[in-house]
Amino acid sequence: MSILNEAGWITENGDLSRVSIIRGGDQAGKVEIVNVAAAMANGTVGDLPQLRRTDAIDVPASPAGIPPPDLGRIAAQKNVIYVVGAVTQPGPIRYEDNLDVLEALAMAGGPTPEADLKKTKIISKDGYYGQTLHLDLEKYAARGIPARHILRKEDVCFVPTRRQGFMQRNLGTIVTVLGAATSAVLLYQNLKPDPNE
Repeated sequence: MSILNEAGWITENGDLSRVSIIRGGDQAGKVEIVNVAAAMANGTVGDLPQLRRTDAIDVPASPAGIPPPDLGRIAAQKNVIYVVGAVTQPGPIRYEDNLDVLEALAMAGGPTPEADLKKTKIISKDGYYGQTLHLDLEKYAARGIPARHILRKEDVCFVPTRRQGFMQRNLGTIVTVLGAATSAVLLYQNLKPDPNE
């Protein structure tokens, strides 16, 4: 905490629930995600990982640039996240530290075949308000873009159903009408009297 104080604390939109410690030295490249906000709310700041001289700290901006909730509300949140929409087992999932969107999706049984992963939404509660982050999970899974998004308690991950085009929506009706028309033509041709008889 003293290092944050020495740096002038955090910006208004800084998110203390997702602080990254990028290790240097013999552990170069190792990244630890730390929930400083929860440690402050619970009085467990002393349990946070110790920093070393070669470490770097990243305090990300909160999603959509909206200031994070005050620390008193963080401690009172439920210990779940919700994964809903086009997933195999929609509903609440027990919150775990450092849980990202893909891990939550996997815990919900994965997406259904109709899922539109390009239009996934994360809805984060911020006291009385919510903020929505749009993610392209196909790009996220394939290339890691954007950076790993860590979920917070009570976040909602919504996976919409892929929109069907005109042919997909109406294919059953079109096939039925064409089948009936073909049957009517064949019946007419077979039952009409032969003019040569």
